[in-house]
Amino acid sequence: MSRLLLTFGRRRILGIEPELAKRLVDYSWPGNVRELENEVRRMLATAQGGSYLGVKHLSPRLAKARPVERQRNGVRTLKLEGETLKQQIEGVEAELVLESLRRHRWNQSRAAIELGLSRPGLSNKIKRYRLREGERVERRW
Repeated sequence: MSRLLLTFGRRRILGIEPELAKRLVDYSWPGNVRELENEVRRMLATAQGGSYLGVKHLSPRLAKARPVERQRNGVRTLKLEGETLKQQIEGVEAELVLESLRRHRWNQSRAAIELGLSRPGLSNKIKRYRLREGERVERRW
């Protein structure tokens, strides 16, 4: 456990549990510093004085979030936890479709060829995963 003393009002928080620290580091923070700041404030508000901040203090959305994909020596690794195989496969598929669309500047015909799909098949996947140009893939299923 990380020993640090945080105060929030009259409450004193003793530190942060290692699993929470790992989750905070692994999350992509699409809202940047403001999102992190709001999450920390929320955790502090819900924590009891004299305790450690833990995963149980995370907002439900962040508690369900999948850790960021990391690259090690050029090899992609995916950390997929707490989901069914179908959900994991759909997530990978949505990410691959979005990556191809970005590479081809959202030219759906070229992306479909690269992915080995028909043009209507790619269009169906874009609708199914609610992909939009300029957006990140988020878990919606």
